[in-house]
Amino acid sequence: MNETLNKQNQQRGPGQSGNPKGGPIGARQKISEQLLADLAVVWEHQGESVLRRLAIEDPGKLAQIAYVLLPRRRLHLGGTRGRRATGP
Repeated sequence: MNETLNKQNQQRGPGQSGNPKGGPIGARQKISEQLLADLAVVWEHQGESVLRRLAIEDPGKLAQIAYVLLPRRRLHLGGTRGRRATGP
């Protein structure tokens, strides 16, 4: 199977995909930007209430969302806040 993929890749030039009739350049970017804009509107109107409801109905999901969105250095919830942990 790898040999077949390698042969297909060699037949195309650099920067060419296997679908010459693919979507227009930047189409995916436009969709992503619009989705983020729509989410921002919803968040502005309902964000806090959604988080409060989620905290009651599915706290595990809320924790999962926080874990994905927050920078790793902010996730230290233990007693080492503001200090460096010592030891192994």
